[in-house]
Amino acid sequence: MKKHVDAAKKRLRLSEREIFFLGSGCDARLVTSHGPWKGLPRRKDKVAVIFLQPFAEEMNRCRRLISLSQDALSARGICSLTIDYLGTGDSAGAFEDASLKAWTDDVNRLCDLAISAGAKTLQFVGVRFGALLAETIAASRQDVTQILALQPQESYMRAMRQFIRIAAASLDETGSGTAGVLKPSPAKQLEAGARIMVGGYEVTPELYSEFKTSKAPGKIPCPITAAFVGVKSAHSDILTSADRRTVSQMSQRAPQVHYVAINDVQLWHQGIPEEPRVMPSVIADILTGNLAKQDIQRAA
Repeated sequence: MKKHVDAAKKRLRLSEREIFFLGSGCDARLVTSHGPWKGLPRRKDKVAVIFLQPFAEEMNRCRRLISLSQDALSARGICSLTIDYLGTGDSAGAFEDASLKAWTDDVNRLCDLAISAGAKTLQFVGVRFGALLAETIAASRQDVTQILALQPQESYMRAMRQFIRIAAASLDETGSGTAGVLKPSPAKQLEAGARIMVGGYEVTPELYSEFKTSKAPGKIPCPITAAFVGVKSAHSDILTSADRRTVSQMSQRAPQVHYVAINDVQLWHQGIPEEPRVMPSVIADILTGNLAKQDIQRAA
């Protein structure tokens, strides 16, 4: 593994934008790097940002957002990394091989790479499910100083339920996928030990069970900024009751929680890809402390 880390560090220093595999064979994970890593050891703050993606179609819809956000940070001299988890994107394995433990290990490998490349502290940007993963990993590390949770989901089980609704939507009103054949709901099929296809992804009962039993950590040592996204009119509030409940739950885990409403398109829900408008610059502003405190707290 050391030779793979050494090779990855060399790739980080080649240019301000690199795409490479960390590891090889079944351990190969695609990594995207932005920023002036070569000069990181000379920086006073020595901070690196780790982006934690959602999974399945939400990951595909957020790739452009994450890339533009990494560009925005790079323009401010901040280094960042993101990784395709096992069985997702261009990394090794199939989705049926996926597990929360494997994905957690993948992110920890990425964090360790950033530290070995000269970072002293890390900031996490978790998108949707990635925000849950960010909390879990931050709770077990001493080098994470901030989490930006972008449209965080309330729980692992809620994330899984929202995902398998795609399969439920393909059934007719009687629950039949085929005329005259009664079929259990996707959740019941998974609980019975069956595998199901959701939007082209094979979900195993083991992955479902892992999501069902996994909980957010009891305590997180770093502050969280939760950013909720929606198109706001003069007579509407972006934050829903579920969003406010999520913030309340975060406040019980983290030493400090702020939230901000961002007037932009919820890319992860769009069938037709759309370009993010203000999110990349707002993400960079929050992480670099350039968003005014009153702006971060204005929705509180």
